[in-house]
Amino acid sequence: MESSILRDNPLKYRRGGFYYHLMPLMVGPLWPSPLTDFTAPILSNQEGPLFCAQMEMMMLNCLEQYGFNRGHKMCGGYIQDLNECTMKDFERTRIQIMQEERRRKFRDGKLEKQYEECPPHI
Repeated sequence: MESSILRDNPLKYRRGGFYYHLMPLMVGPLWPSPLTDFTAPILSNQEGPLFCAQMEMMMLNCLEQYGFNRGHKMCGGYIQDLNECTMKDFERTRIQIMQEERRRKFRDGKLEKQYEECPPHI
């Protein structure tokens, strides 16, 4: 069951998108077994940046406390934060908006050059 936090965020998950429907399945295995417990660390974020590893541990602790099904509702913020930490959707969207604004200003004549000169290498 999807939490309203995940469902009601139009910037992060477009309604009807492919990833939007798969998001609840990305956190846990489809069929829990000893094999999935053994191979779970392969797909974790513990080897990446320390911040994402801490976010994943907070999310997993919350899911362990509430259970997998209820955890999607209670831990929706942690799941969303971990997804942003790993996928960088908001960061890429913000960069794209800044690039479009720079192109618009150059096209309207408010900027002389589209991009600044590179600083000299020392």
